[in-house]
Amino acid sequence: LSFHATKLFHTVEGGAVIHHTDDHDKALRFLRSFGHIGDEHFTLGMNAKMSEVHAAMGMAVLPHMDGLLAERKAISERYDAAIPVACQRPHVPNGTQYNHAYYPIILPALEQREKLIEALAARGVHARRYFYPSLNTLPYITGSHMPTSESIASRVVCLPLYNGLSEMDQDRVLKVINALFQ
Repeated sequence: LSFHATKLFHTVEGGAVIHHTDDHDKALRFLRSFGHIGDEHFTLGMNAKMSEVHAAMGMAVLPHMDGLLAERKAISERYDAAIPVACQRPHVPNGTQYNHAYYPIILPALEQREKLIEALAARGVHARRYFYPSLNTLPYITGSHMPTSESIASRVVCLPLYNGLSEMDQDRVLKVINALFQ
């Protein structure tokens, strides 16, 4: 689990690992503590302990999670109501508690993604090509062709979504998107 500052719940930096066995627990404890206990070295490791300052940040964020989630949901619903039909949205299964960390749209073509990013940037709006590139195209991964992933990764854009995003700024984003599809 990542607790990086870009996440909805965060500790500025850090994360957690969930495991289910004593063997995994022992291995992870060695990894996070330089691979040793006292002066006895058992394996390679790293210094992967969370500091008290980072934990305090998480404790400060935690009581506000319901409000943060509600605000992001309202922003997402506002986008949902105004996004053109040509922009697909990933399907969130019924019953899923979605955290609204990102607002990805999938455009019909790569060229439209580039036009949208440029048009938004010209108006001072930073939109990102999240989930890009398709992981199977990274230079150290060979022999895999995933046409669906590659297609979507080339056409996805994440719109600004953060707590405090004003309706005026949302309208500015929506105006650019709607102009592209008129």
